[in-house]
Amino acid sequence: MTQIHFRDSKTGEHIKDWPNWTGEIPQQRDMVVLHYGDANEEERCYVVLLRVISGTLPDHIWIYIEPRKDEANNV
Repeated sequence: MTQIHFRDSKTGEHIKDWPNWTGEIPQQRDMVVLHYGDANEEERCYVVLLRVISGTLPDHIWIYIEPRKDEANNV
């Protein structure tokens, strides 16, 4: 199964992982909604800027994201 690792596009800092992902792989300009909290009660929307696929770790994909402009002030 695919492991997706979300990173901040400016700093490269780890944001969140989607382990054992079986859904679509986010691509450039897609919007992803990441959920936080014990019951996933908080959500934040991000825009995908870049994805990196390694030839030596084909099951791992690094997605570089930035907050949506209308949500950047709420983070």
